[in-house]
Amino acid sequence: MDRLMQSEFENNIINLDEFEISTYVKGLDKDDYEKFLVNMSQSLYSNLMDNLLVDKYFLDLVQKNEEVNLFETLSVSHLELWHSGLIKWIIDPKSDIGLGTFPLKRFLNLVTNNEVIEIQDKTFIPNINIASIETDELDLEQVSFKTELSFKNEGKNGRIDIFGENKNIRIVVENKIKAKESNDQTQNYFEWSELNKGELLCIYVFLTPDTTQSPKCDKFIKITYQNLCDYVIKPCLNHPSLKEEGKYLLNQYLNNLGKNYGGKKSMVSIDKEISQKIYNKHRIILDKIFDDVRGETPSNNRGNRSYNVELKNLIDAKLLHIDDILIAKYMGNTYEAKLIEDDGKIQIMFNGNKYNSPSGPAKEICERNTNGWTFWEVRDRKLSQLRDELPED
Repeated sequence: MDRLMQSEFENNIINLDEFEISTYVKGLDKDDYEKFLVNMSQSLYSNLMDNLLVDKYFLDLVQKNEEVNLFETLSVSHLELWHSGLIKWIIDPKSDIGLGTFPLKRFLNLVTNNEVIEIQDKTFIPNINIASIETDELDLEQVSFKTELSFKNEGKNGRIDIFGENKNIRIVVENKIKAKESNDQTQNYFEWSELNKGELLCIYVFLTPDTTQSPKCDKFIKITYQNLCDYVIKPCLNHPSLKEEGKYLLNQYLNNLGKNYGGKKSMVSIDKEISQKIYNKHRIILDKIFDDVRGETPSNNRGNRSYNVELKNLIDAKLLHIDDILIAKYMGNTYEAKLIEDDGKIQIMFNGNKYNSPSGPAKEICERNTNGWTFWEVRDRKLSQLRDELPED
C-alpha cells in the first residue's frame, strides 16, 4: 500500500459507523490491510484510540474487570468443592435463592439439549422432553441435593461432587476444574449408581471449563461452564423473583468465572456480546493493538501457537542470513537495518543503535510500540512469515 492509498484509506474510514467499517475492511485485500495497520499515521492512531477509550461499553467492561471480587477475596475462587457448593445452591429447589424449580429445569433443559451436550453413548441421553421437565411429572420440587456424597463400590471408595435425587430422578455430577479425572472415577460412579437405581431415571453429567477434556465413562454427558453460564446462571439472573442478595451473589459468581484461573484463560466468557460489539465498532484500532503486541490480528490467528523466538532461531534454521538487510517502508519512506553478531547474540543495528529484537528499531521509526516482526521484511517476506516456517516444538 503506497502513501497515496494509505492517505485515501484513512480519509475513508474516519467517519464510518461500525457496520460500514466492518464491510469496508472485509472488502480490502488482506495484505493491504496489514500494511495499512503497520503504516497507520499517528493522528489516526490517536483519534481511533480516543474513540475506544471513551466508549461506554468499553468503560463498563474495564470497570467490571477491575472490581474486587467477593470470592477472590475469600481465596476460594477456583476450588472445586466451592464451585460444587455454589452450583448445588443454584439448582436446588429448596435453596434460599428463592427461584424454586426454575434453575433445575434450566439445568435439565441443558443436559437434554442435543445441540449443546457431548456424549459418546447416545443411548444414555436422558429420555425426557420439555413437557416432562416443565410439568409436575418428575416432581422436581422434591429433589434433594447434596455435595460430596461418599459411597463404596466393590471395594472402591467414591465421592460424588453433586448428587440430587427424588423418587423419579437421580442426577450425578462430576465437577472437574483444574484436576484431570483419575482412577476411572466416572466409570466407578456409573457402576455404583446403576446397581442401586431401581426405577430411577439417572442422568450422569461431567462438568468442566475445559472444552478438550472428556469423561472416561461414555455414559456421562459433558457440559462446560460456558454452557452452565448461558443456559442456567444468566436466565436465573433475569428472573423477576430473584432477590437482591441472590442477584448479588450470582453476579459475583459470574464475574469470578470470567476471570483467569491458574494462569489459564477464564472459565467462561461472560461478556461475549459486549466484547463483540466493542470489536465491531473499534475493529481497526484493536487490530492495530493486536498486531503491535502479538504480531497477529484475530482474523489472521494461527491457532493457539505462541512465540518465544529470537532472530538467532531464524539463522539457525537457515531462514535468515547474517548478511541479510532488513527493509521497512513507513509513511512513504524506506528504512534499512543490518544484522550483527555480538558475543553469540544476533542483534539489529539501526541508526547507530543496537537492538535485541525487531520491535526496538520499529518503535524508533514509528515513535510508538510497533510489532517489528510484521514491520521488517527480508527478500520481500516479513520476518513474521519466516518465523511461521520454524518447526513447532
